[in-house]
Amino acid sequence: MTIATISRAIKMKKPAILKEGGVPRYVVLDWDTYRKWEDAKEDIEDIARLNSALSDPKNQKRIRFSAIK
Repeated sequence: MTIATISRAIKMKKPAILKEGGVPRYVVLDWDTYRKWEDAKEDIEDIARLNSALSDPKNQKRIRFSAIK
């Protein structure tokens, strides 16, 4: 893999897959795609934390906010 290949992949407006010996080795993302991927990753982490909090036994006895009036 040469520097020219990497620089060409970085300048592209869409993700590029760099191969070594015919095998996919690296993925180069443009900034917009990277940002979307990072946001999706954060959302998945938030969902995992929420699920663990909801399945925690000490949180099972809590009352829903809408039930309090």
